Amino acid sequence: MSGKIAALHRFPVKGLSEDEMVQTKVTAGELFPHDRRYGVALSLDDSNPLTPATGEWRPKRHFAMLAKSHRLAQLQTLYNEDTSLLTILRKGRQVSQGKLNDRMGRILLEQFFASFLQSEGTDKPRLIEAQDQAFTDIPHRQISLINLASVEELAQKMGKEIDPKRFRGNILVEGLAPWEEREWIESEISIGPVRFRVESNIGRCKATNVNLETAELDMNIPKSLLDHYGHSQMGIYMTALNDGILQTGQAIKA
Repeated sequence: MSGKIAALHRFPVKGLSEDEMVQTKVTAGELFPHDRRYGVALSLDDSNPLTPATGEWRPKRHFAMLAKSHRLAQLQTLYNEDTSLLTILRKGRQVSQGKLNDRMGRILLEQFFASFLQSEGTDKPRLIEAQDQAFTDIPHRQISLINLASVEELAQKMGKEIDPKRFRGNILVEGLAPWEEREWIESEISIGPVRFRVESNIGRCKATNVNLETAELDMNIPKSLLDHYGHSQMGIYMTALNDGILQTGQAIKA
């Protein structure tokens, strides 16, 4: 095994753009700090609404996300973890800004999303913060890994370039054989100073069909995976077993 970390990503607001990091702290049994800490909740279930006070885990259908609101790819976000300030850009120009830990700041951002997502048929979006959980697609505190070689092999089979960011992974790795990561399920690996238990493959939905540059639906990646490999999975989920600092360039060891 000769793989190493190519990039580290976190997604402070579910469904919005990534923060790329040179290094990050990892705590045993936890996600990256601030990863999926916030979500744009949609008030679609009046009997069990999501509010800032109910930050427990909920399925992704409760949130604005690329799978059903692909226009979100038009937005770029900047998040300051020290101040909780979220800045939203569109085509390089600031279109909204507010502090996520401040009521008025959230209201300003919610007003923007209400207008921006109006044509998507959404109703009363609310920015909420996860309390003891995070708004990941699964109810477990697991970190995702994407093997860039697997993405590249799929791209070659499809005859199209695929941006690995479509898969919204936390750890992007290079130097491995294509699909080598699938051999690690139910075993342990080390990345830099951190030991991980590899839990499962990651099933993929139509969110991966969204072009992150144009916000258009230009591929059918789940179907292409199924056609070429007999499954619709890309990447793996892992649980951190100890604390440590991850940084780009660190090696992966079995």
